[in-house]
Amino acid sequence: MAIPNFLKEMNKQKEKNKKSNKGDFREKCLHLLDKLKNLNEERYNEMNKVFHDQYNKINIQKKKILGFYAQLKNEIKTYQDTTNEVIKTTKKKVTEATDKAIKKAEKKIQEAEKVVNKKVKEAEKAVNKKVKEAKKLAEEAEKAVKKVATKAAPKAAKKTAKKTAKKTEKKAEKKVAKTAKKTVKKVEKKVAKKTAKKAAPKAAPKAAKKTAKKKVTKKKSK
Repeated sequence: MAIPNFLKEMNKQKEKNKKSNKGDFREKCLHLLDKLKNLNEERYNEMNKVFHDQYNKINIQKKKILGFYAQLKNEIKTYQDTTNEVIKTTKKKVTEATDKAIKKAEKKIQEAEKVVNKKVKEAEKAVNKKVKEAKKLAEEAEKAVKKVATKAAPKAAKKTAKKTAKKTEKKAEKKVAKTAKKTVKKVEKKVAKKTAKKAAPKAAPKAAKKTAKKKVTKKKSK
């Protein structure tokens, strides 16, 4: 092959490579535009219009297409960084808000538990107080009953004693009277017997004397 023909072929290949590279970068720009659309649709519309108006051409200079490609990369990076920062910040805020909400909820739960415990303790105190009052009333009632019973017992005892005394007195009077009568009768009998015994010996001599006198008198009268 002659040198001029070789040079021509090389130039053709270079042109072909240039066209291929340009086409590749156009494809890359379209790919980046799709990414940009997902990040910021408004900015995508702006850059997409610029691309189709100024860079989507066959005869576009490689420097220009590379410049637009670099701009798209920077745009995407900026929006990605911003998005990541926003996501990070949002995540942080959400985490902080969640932690704060959890702490607040825990605090409220603790406060509620304290209130419930306080109410339970108050209820227990009230119940214990009522139980103590009931016990006290029961004890006072028991003391009162004992006191009344104690006071009533002597009265009942006195009443019973009086009745018993009267009955005993009557029985004693009757018994004494009966015994006295018996004793009197016995004494009277004993006295009568003694009197009879004493009187009998004296009466016999007197009667004998009287009889003797009568006999003497009769003899004298004869």
